[in-house]
Order: sequence, then C-alpha cells, then structure tokens
Amino acid sequence: MHGTLQQIDFILAPCYNDHIVQNVHAIEHGPLVSQGESHMLHTHEPYLSPRHLADALGVSESSVKRWADSGLISISRTAGGHRRIAVSQAITFIREQGLPIRKPGILGLTDKASPLPQLTLDVRKHLLAGDVVRLSSTLQNYYLHGGSLATLGDGPIRKAFDDIGELWQHRDDGIMIEHRAVDCCLQALTNVRNLLPTGDANAPCALGAAPPGDPYILPSLLAAMVLQECGWHAINLGPNTPWPTIATAVEQLKPKLLWLTVSAPLASNQAVEGRKLLRQLQSQNLAVSIGGRRVDSLDIPATGNSLQDLAAFAQQTRNQIEQLQ
Repeated sequence: MHGTLQQIDFILAPCYNDHIVQNVHAIEHGPLVSQGESHMLHTHEPYLSPRHLADALGVSESSVKRWADSGLISISRTAGGHRRIAVSQAITFIREQGLPIRKPGILGLTDKASPLPQLTLDVRKHLLAGDVVRLSSTLQNYYLHGGSLATLGDGPIRKAFDDIGELWQHRDDGIMIEHRAVDCCLQALTNVRNLLPTGDANAPCALGAAPPGDPYILPSLLAAMVLQECGWHAINLGPNTPWPTIATAVEQLKPKLLWLTVSAPLASNQAVEGRKLLRQLQSQNLAVSIGGRRVDSLDIPATGNSLQDLAAFAQQTRNQIEQLQ
C-alpha cells in the first residue's frame, strides 16, 4: 500500500456530528455548572434534559432523575439548577446497563445498526467518496448501538483500507483517494471519540505511539480509542515518535501500560535503540503491548496482531493492577 496507511494491523477538540445535532431537537448547548462545583463551564458538548433521555429510553423522567441523583449517570446543572446529561455520559450509561433504546432518533440514531457485512460496505463507500458526514454517522450509529471499536478497527476499517491502498496501482487518482480517505477517517473517528467515556480520576494511564520513522497515524489512534473504551486514560503520542520522547513520557506520566504500533520498517539503528528501551521498560514491570505488520523489524515478539488482542491484553493488565491494590 502506498501513502499514509498500510494496514490497521494493531490494531483534537472533538466535535459532535453536525448532521446528527441538526436532527436532535433535545440536544442543548451552553454554560453549565458541573455537579458539586460552583463555577460556570462553557462547553460545546451536547447535553440532554432528563425528560428527553427518559423519552429516548421509554422510562419515566423520575427514573432518570433518580439514576442521576444516585450517581449512575454523571450530570451537570444549568445556572438555574436544572439537571443536564452529556450525550457521551448518557451513551456510556446505556451501554453499561444494556438498556433498550425506544426512540433512537432522540439520540441521533437510526432504528438499528447495520450488520457487519453491510457496515463494511458502507465504510468503504464513504471513505472512497471522502464523505465525512455519512462516515461519522455510520460509525457513531455502530458504536451507540453497542458495537466494539476493536471489531470496527479490525474489520470494516481495516478491510476498507486494504482495498483503497491498492488503488494507486490501477488509477491515476489512487493516491489522492487514499490520502483523502485517511483524512475522512480521522475526522469521523474524532467524532466517535467524543462519545467515549472519559474515565474516572482513578483510571489507569496507558501511553502509546508509533516509533520513529513510522508515519502512519490511524493504527495508534484506534489503539488509543480501544483503550479508552476499556476504561483507560489513554494518551496517544501519535506517529513518528522518537524513542527518547517515549522514555521521557513514561518517566513523567508513569503509565501502567505502553502500546506501540509498528506499521513501517524501522531503520537498523532505530530498531536497536527501540529494543534496548522496551526491554528496559519491561524489566521495570511496565506492561508493554507491541503489534503491527512490521513489528518483525523491531525483532521483539508481538503481543498481538489485532485491536481485539490489545483489548484483551489491557483487560488482563487492569485485572492484575486491581488485584495488587
């Protein structure tokens, strides 16, 4: 594959999808007072009133208020003291509780998510067209209906870029289409990331990057999103990150997990430096997850070849952390 992404192997101030917001009359914006605090918060994140969330779920407004007051749903308050629920918090609650959505349109959803084969076709079509709005809506709908981000990255997104990455061999505009598709995907994933739980103050920290000389941005971003979905505080340093930068970040941020996505071959001197650092970090009991199609150039065994492997590794690591506490 030519260009910005070879393959999703290991697999921004966010904005909510404008197309969805325009069709959700219940969503509100504006200054809020965070629960337990006295100062005003000016934010562009969309919010729902308890009544509108109750309508979406087919339950009473008093039930939603009770869930909010008991701490099951995180809320903020308006200057007048009215409860408001961030859409991202509402989605987290719905997914965690496994609640059916009676009126999905209130949350900007269609009646049901597409099956995986159709989702794969839709993702490819929207990426080829560079259609950020439709791709964002498709990915958000998949996630809000309970879909796994690891499955999304390992399946539809990876398969779409496998196809798109070959276009340069057959079409004069193939490279342009691929680069536009990457930008389209980045924007759509940013919209989805806005819906992910932010995690509590005690969430363990995970740090990740692509190594020096690796320009591919999507694999590490998807890894960060998968970890965030799993309840980690994920910090993504992005592509082409020097080894000394990774070492400094580990020292300062003290993560419990380090992930590394290797999608491009490393120069021999960079591989030597990387092996030395990673073995040093592993000897310090830092959980290190390494994956990617060119992990062989690092000459360290991969801990997984998919985002689903990363999610499993992260869950295992978190269980070990909790047992030691």
